[in-house]
Amino acid sequence: MNLLTILITTYNRLNILKQCLNAIFSSRGLNYVKDIVVVDDCSTDGTTEYLQQLFVEGEITTFIRNEQTKGPATRRNQGIRCAKGEYILIMGDDVILFKSTIELFCKHIQKYGLHNASVIGNILPFPDNITAFVYWSCNGGSQFGHYRLSDENKFDAGDEYFYTCNAVTPTIILKENPFDESFPYARFEDRELSYRLKKKSIIKFII
Repeated sequence: MNLLTILITTYNRLNILKQCLNAIFSSRGLNYVKDIVVVDDCSTDGTTEYLQQLFVEGEITTFIRNEQTKGPATRRNQGIRCAKGEYILIMGDDVILFKSTIELFCKHIQKYGLHNASVIGNILPFPDNITAFVYWSCNGGSQFGHYRLSDENKFDAGDEYFYTCNAVTPTIILKENPFDESFPYARFEDRELSYRLKKKSIIKFII
């Protein structure tokens, strides 16, 4: 199937990146995955060599290494331009999927035929890395508080629930409406994108 591109962006976090990729490789529903794209933002901790080996072995489809650090918005756009799947799951290197995540995302897409919608999933924090902000986010904060929505609102959620580490979006929408690369760090570049898409009535956000 050509349904899904998985895009991971990374920078100097080799150990957690390995956990991220191993979770993908052991997932159910890999038959839905067209390609796995990884963008390395000029890491110096052995990430490059690790990804080169995975590329040679065929575990990942596309590997991009930047010669200088460009920031999360730029590297996401680089990966989006390479994506071949109809939909794209953009992940940070610190996202560890459940075994069923890919399968459930893709079955949901097939069930509802979502060509102008983004499917938003659930998330659990690492138990040894729960800051006050993470606790708030996962217990009713806007980032991951979509579980509070009523059933009738789950098919048109607000843009505040769209964070790219837990959403699958039609690839063509992101190719035509890329991330704003003026954001140099991982702070609100996905919220800005979701606001822009919602304002243009391009997309709905489905829980």
